[in-house]
Amino acid sequence: MIYGYMRISTKKEKQTTDRQKITLETYAKGNKFKFDKIVEERVSGAVIAEKREVYSDLKAKTLRKNDILIITDLDRLGRDADDIISELKELKSRGIRVIALDIPYMNKWQKLMDSSLYNMIIDIVITLKAHMAQQEREKMVERIN
Repeated sequence: MIYGYMRISTKKEKQTTDRQKITLETYAKGNKFKFDKIVEERVSGAVIAEKREVYSDLKAKTLRKNDILIITDLDRLGRDADDIISELKELKSRGIRVIALDIPYMNKWQKLMDSSLYNMIIDIVITLKAHMAQQEREKMVERIN
């Protein structure tokens, strides 16, 4: 099964997940598959993944071994490096592949079907990107303050 997860940080009605949905659907069309389900959530990336209702429900009740979870950007999982790393490691340990479309080596559909290559890529990229997401969050908070 193939699932998409979209998240926006604000409750403001004018902000939508339209860009994320178009990106996910374009990727699916280009790789000749259809999503079994795409879910959407409005919650800050500062809220840890396990505290997000829609994501937690998807992870606990829907995602199974050999499923694929596709997100437009790795920071849709969160802004805290430790939280992102923890989520990706847990999903990987359960046999669930995560495809983050903003990361070149994590979005090559055919190559990601090779388990050994996927595992190598995700281990390297997760750590780098997670720390970048946390830095972006810290910059954003600094700008707001």
